[in-house]
Amino acid sequence: MTARGDDHDLGLALPSDVEVAASRRIYLEAEPRDLTYKVARHLVDQWYAGDRTFSRADGVAILLASWNAGFYRFRPAAGRTLVADLATLIDRHDDTVRWARLRNAADYDPAVDGERVEVVFRDFVNVLWPVGTAKALHVLAPTFFPIWDESIAAAFRLRLSPPAASVASYLRLMAIASRFAKASGFEDALKALDEWAYVKFTLARARDKPGGPGVVVRDLGEMEDWHSHASDEREVAVGPVEQAVRSTFDVPLTLRTVAQRKQVLGIAESRRLLRVHVDADVFDLLLVGRCVHAEFGYWGRGEE
Repeated sequence: MTARGDDHDLGLALPSDVEVAASRRIYLEAEPRDLTYKVARHLVDQWYAGDRTFSRADGVAILLASWNAGFYRFRPAAGRTLVADLATLIDRHDDTVRWARLRNAADYDPAVDGERVEVVFRDFVNVLWPVGTAKALHVLAPTFFPIWDESIAAAFRLRLSPPAASVASYLRLMAIASRFAKASGFEDALKALDEWAYVKFTLARARDKPGGPGVVVRDLGEMEDWHSHASDEREVAVGPVEQAVRSTFDVPLTLRTVAQRKQVLGIAESRRLLRVHVDADVFDLLLVGRCVHAEFGYWGRGEE
């Protein structure tokens, strides 16, 4: 089994409730899709209250289809089976989900609870990947399971890739969230912590990305949508593309404009040479069997 998480060696300075309250106001203005979260929570709560019009899987799927839209855009088969896959996972871990709904993160004990959390996370992550798993578990048991996205995990120095490595990382996140919940006066401490972290890490990261301050692009599909409406000559901040990409595509080493980025993506797609996998802001470009990395600057709440 994986070592139980402990956040003391991370040296994290968690926020005060005053700081969190300020961030939550920013979050509400910046993230209209929080409505999806509320609907997902409501549907799951209604199921437990005896209204079976919608299943627990339906509630979770609504959130993932919105917040992880980019993940399923490039995995249409996974999107088609999402509700059925969720129903299987939830039914298989029904006892743990019900147990977790009665728990509070402030009472989390790694020595006692860690193994049970590990088992359910490990099974979910095989289907939903790390970010989707945390979101799903949180909607099912919102006072016990914390949320993360790629930016938040990176800021907390928690590995998401490969997915198997995220199991130990999530146990550490459980410890971090527990420490915050113990000190916080928020009734929804885990959601409050997520909103603070989103504003501090995900939004802050977005300010330096294409689209400018205040524009949050969560996934590849949204970045492509932004490209389609942006001026072709507008400069964007991107890292250097490796020489292999330049020689293969015959484009400048540094893709400084939207037009150049459209060009490299278009050529790759037309030649069927590009398989996209977003992981910690890096595309893996599989070019004629050779993997090279290009920093295209995608990020978001979503995953992969």
